Amino acid sequence: MALASGAAEAAAANGVTAITPFTNLHGATPGTTGANELGSTRQATSWTAGTAAAPNPSNSAGLSYSLAASTTAGFVGGWSVVTAASGVYSIGFTLSPSVTTGTSAGTVTVAPGALSVAAT
Repeated sequence: MALASGAAEAAAANGVTAITPFTNLHGATPGTTGANELGSTRQATSWTAGTAAAPNPSNSAGLSYSLAASTTAGFVGGWSVVTAASGVYSIGFTLSPSVTTGTSAGTVTVAPGALSVAAT
């Protein structure tokens, strides 16, 4: 088992956020490919910088996604471009709890700091 320093963990996590300027909702686990992306618009996402003392960067601002009626979002996925169904998928986050809309469309809000990237 390899053990990384805080500086090494921060460098790895910052590398992930560097290629992840957009995020979007996913109905089920995105896995390693970005599967199950919902039809909402990808949102520009800014990240704090990981440091040796605090190696896990997180979203630095709140995010707001539109969610169609009768839809469940359980995950957020990171993407390299704004255009849906294109670009490079990088990382997934679990929404806890998941969000389900009723008969009307709704909005999912993710608080600043809720998406944290860890290189462990």
